[in-house]
Amino acid sequence: MATSINIPELSHHCNSWVAISRATNEVIGEFYCEKTLKMFDPTKIEIKTTASYLADLNERRKRSNDQTQNLHM
Repeated sequence: MATSINIPELSHHCNSWVAISRATNEVIGEFYCEKTLKMFDPTKIEIKTTASYLADLNERRKRSNDQTQNLHM
């Protein structure tokens, strides 16, 4: 039996999801239809809400900037 992909529930301020390649961590695309997301292979693709993805991206960039600034001290 095939494993179904985990699709997080959208919060009231978020209207879309992003599909992310597990191999490269690159965004495949932004999607608005849950039915489309169900077609992805969960072993190859991770689904996040767009809001969650952007929050994670901002946190990674902030940590990267903090580390860079610490190198220059």
